[in-house]
Amino acid sequence: MLRDASLWKPLLPFPKTANALAGLEKLSGYYAQAIASGMSFGIFDTQYRFKQPSLAARNQMLHWRGPNSPLDPGQTSFETYGASQMQDSMDFPLVCMALSVDAFASGDARARSGLLDLIPLQQQLSSFLISVSANYGGGKTKGKRKTSASLTLTDYGQVLVRSGCVTRLGYEGQGLATALNHFVMLEAKAGGFRGIKVGVSNASLLRNSYSNPPPGCRTEILAHWNFEDIEMRDEYGTIIRPYLGSGLKDGWEVWCDLTG
Repeated sequence: MLRDASLWKPLLPFPKTANALAGLEKLSGYYAQAIASGMSFGIFDTQYRFKQPSLAARNQMLHWRGPNSPLDPGQTSFETYGASQMQDSMDFPLVCMALSVDAFASGDARARSGLLDLIPLQQQLSSFLISVSANYGGGKTKGKRKTSASLTLTDYGQVLVRSGCVTRLGYEGQGLATALNHFVMLEAKAGGFRGIKVGVSNASLLRNSYSNPPPGCRTEILAHWNFEDIEMRDEYGTIIRPYLGSGLKDGWEVWCDLTG
């Protein structure tokens, strides 16, 4: 939530850093669904050296939890220094992760409520993305979409919805996200999934992961938009463009056909 060019950061209410910290607890149910899907994966640094091995042995790898936490979100300075303090307080070998949910699974209403409670503007973002996807290409893609991304779902294990991929600070530029995204495609294909739908907001990720899929997979762009053009209404009814200057530019909705 606090990364540069983040999808979430521009939508987080102030104080952003304190709310990002609160999001760890509020969104636990939101991410639990992805973890429980059996199709979420991570890359781990096998040479990682724990900062506090004794705590890691007890599965305590977030050092901001507990009575000795170095974090104080009540302090004004936390908005400036909290992100680096949180980064320093993470002590685990997970360095890249790819979340997925089965498109047939119904979402947890409480988890969805927790997301909107933390990030109210998320609902407007969802509405925008649904609209731009439906109208992409002036309706020219609707016929193609009917046979691919809009498959009628009858059971689990047919379409996977990717819910994000992130590489930890300090591990970028090594191709980890591309390798992991390709791994998920091949795992889903081997598991009988017919396709994957994913939102992409990074041009290099689009180029390396999805425009160059592994053998047996084929991709097509279902929608394209400019984040800076997105308009929303804040709590006062004022029209805002939250992504102006955020570093996010282009966004794409991609369909990955696994039936080849």
